[in-house]
Amino acid sequence: MKETLEHGSPENRQVMEIARAQANRDAEAQREAENRDIALARLQAVVEAKDLELANLTNKMLALRRDIETIQTRQHREVSGGVNAEYLKNVLVEYLSFPAGSSERKVLFPVLAMLLQFDQSDLHRISEGSASVAPRQVKDISHNARRRSTAQIG
Repeated sequence: MKETLEHGSPENRQVMEIARAQANRDAEAQREAENRDIALARLQAVVEAKDLELANLTNKMLALRRDIETIQTRQHREVSGGVNAEYLKNVLVEYLSFPAGSSERKVLFPVLAMLLQFDQSDLHRISEGSASVAPRQVKDISHNARRRSTAQIG
């Protein structure tokens, strides 16, 4: 009886042992839950850092794409002088098709100067060059070409 009073009845001891084992399991489960929460918090921090890194890299990529587009546009303009190359070609062909010193050339020259973005230095050099060359008469050979073509036909 003394033992029953000191340690309780065998049923009580068994219940106490089960309760102690359950308390140990509960404590272990609590530690595991805390460890999972800590690991989850760490993983969430890593994910947030990676999301921030991804956003920064995406912004850099977009900025680089804009830079590439700007550079490509600039290169295209440098190649064509910022004007439609076909239009420039047509004006140049018209200019060259008229005789030197003609009024048509005088009218077309400012257009070419604007399209080709001549600066004052360019205009000065052109002016000096054209002043040093005496205007000469251009011989009209169109009637010779007609004569040759009719001679070949007949």
